[in-house]
Amino acid sequence: MATRLRGRRPYNGPQLTRRHRRERLQWCTVRQNYTPYRWANYLWTDESRFNVTHADGRVRIWRRKGERFADACVRRHDRWGGGSVHVWAGVSTRNKTQLVVLNGHINAQAYIDTVLAPVALPFLQQNFNRNCVFQQDNARPHVARVTLNFLEQNNVNVTDFPALSPDLNPIEHVWDELGRRVYSRPNQPRNVHE
Repeated sequence: MATRLRGRRPYNGPQLTRRHRRERLQWCTVRQNYTPYRWANYLWTDESRFNVTHADGRVRIWRRKGERFADACVRRHDRWGGGSVHVWAGVSTRNKTQLVVLNGHINAQAYIDTVLAPVALPFLQQNFNRNCVFQQDNARPHVARVTLNFLEQNNVNVTDFPALSPDLNPIEHVWDELGRRVYSRPNQPRNVHE
């Protein structure tokens, strides 16, 4: 019986080494028997960027041979995205943080000043007991010594997180849904302010 192959878009994701795969498996194995109560103590956080003009590859057109560059078959977009909005948020099984719009380049001190001190820390104190686990990825501002010292000084338990593992973080589904909703609106934003 012949195998039927079909053309598909390739998966766009990180290049995972054996070490990455092993660390992901180990992280999941340790947590596989966590009860819902234990997961309820996690605050999952991350950043995402949304471009004003968006070419995600989901749009399809029907055209005849030789019509590739016909006006009706070209989707115009700004090669640099027309600007973008960079945001941070956190979710748990019970609640969500406010959405923080990040301006400019975010280094460790800016992360502390715009996210951790004014938003994440008060949220943790209001919504969790001492068993709370704060999850963030391994971005440089998150793992910088000044950031980890700030979290330690404020008695925030930070979970280890394997490198290149955004698919282990449930907030990735929130970002995907938010992007789909924004880009499916009939009146899409035309600039960063909108």
